[in-house]
Parts: sequence; C-alpha cells; structure tokens
Amino acid sequence: MAVSTMNFKLDENLKAEFTQLAKDLGLTSTGLLTLFVKKAVDEQGVPFEVKRTQRKYHENFYKMLETDRQKIRGQIPDDAEPLTDKDFERWEALYK
Repeated sequence: MAVSTMNFKLDENLKAEFTQLAKDLGLTSTGLLTLFVKKAVDEQGVPFEVKRTQRKYHENFYKMLETDRQKIRGQIPDDAEPLTDKDFERWEALYK
C-alpha cells in the first residue's frame, strides 16, 4: 500500500487537545485521523451530524428575550397587537 501525506493548518491549542485525545484513546494523531478518513469514505459523507453552531441562535434568543422583558416592564413600547377571542377560537379549532 502506497502512503501519501496530507498537510493542513490547525489552531495550536486544538492540535494539542486532539493529540492528547488520540493518546488517551491509545492512538496517534495520524491513526485517529486515518480512522476518520476511512469512516468518511465508507459512509460517503461526514460520519457525524454537522450543524450550524447554536451560539448564534442563543445570542438571538437572548436578545429577543431581553426585548420582551423590556416590553413587559414598560421600558419600550409593545408593538404587538392584542389577542382576541377569535384568535383563540381559530387556534383551538386547529388542535381539535
């Protein structure tokens, strides 16, 4: 089997953490990366779920939450339209 080399840049701290993880698993960094590459090829894709980071979601959620708190406290105007009985009847009908 011919062996090939791959080079890529990686944050220094992340590299150190990865190297320690590999060591804790009884592997080398190369061995752990080879496992990942084999699994990716076998599955013809990334062998784990890739999602957008939740941090941005949390930031937006907390901004909206703070805005709602300010509205409740009367610190900023509440631009929401009041709910009517018709609104509740319509929603209730959806869940019958």
